[in-house]
Amino acid sequence: MENYITKRLALILALLMLLPLCYFSHEAKADTLSPLVDRSEELNVTAVIEINSPQNTTYSTREILLNFTLVYEGQDYDVGYSVDGGAIQRIQVSKISEKPAPYLFMPPYVRVTCRGTIVLRDLSDGIHAIVVYGGYYYGGINQRFEVFKRASTNFTIDTVAPNISLLSPETKVYNISTLSLNFTVNEPVSQLTYSLDGQKNVTISGNTTLTNLSYGEHNVTVYATDEVGIIGVSETISFTITEPPEPFPTTLVVASVITVVVVGIGLIVYFKKRKH
Repeated sequence: MENYITKRLALILALLMLLPLCYFSHEAKADTLSPLVDRSEELNVTAVIEINSPQNTTYSTREILLNFTLVYEGQDYDVGYSVDGGAIQRIQVSKISEKPAPYLFMPPYVRVTCRGTIVLRDLSDGIHAIVVYGGYYYGGINQRFEVFKRASTNFTIDTVAPNISLLSPETKVYNISTLSLNFTVNEPVSQLTYSLDGQKNVTISGNTTLTNLSYGEHNVTVYATDEVGIIGVSETISFTITEPPEPFPTTLVVASVITVVVVGIGLIVYFKKRKH
């Protein structure tokens, strides 16, 4: 019995030594894996792929870290990834653990956990999709990448500041002390503020009103912070507030008219008397 167990253990150790190792590359030089034969839906394999980064969120950089974990049993997997439906690029992974499988005396003997990491560069602004594939790559006449497991994630890149169009006030002279501050922004924002005459920013929820403006020159600037923290700045509009014009002197005009009428009547009476 002891000889049997010893032989079994020796066989297991020999098989473990023959298992190919996973290799690590922080930025792997990837080959293209094609054509794709996706069997992930039809096969019930125990492998697991979990994408740790990027998350389904918005990033303010065009360099994104792809980081994922792969758990499989038995023969080492070929692993690839694609961005926005493009070619599947091979990525090498690093082994972080290797444990006996639950069924020790039957293949596949060990359960391996690996991690893959690569930096995706020069991504454009907008929505992107990443898919990570695990399977076996076969060369030769029947070349193919047979996929058993896959995982995907979507994310957005936004590196452009919000664009603010300031509609009012305009660069001109006003004779009123209350003006509307109206503007438009080309994307959703998390915060809006404005600064009048270089003073501390005032938080607003949208278009607002500038009140109690003193006589003289003024300027106003609007700021918009988008959902990833990028701040857009409007042009600075300068305008002038002056005193309202004096009201038209209607009393004086009426008095003058009355005077003219009275004088006119007096002259008429005078000339009539002289004729008689």
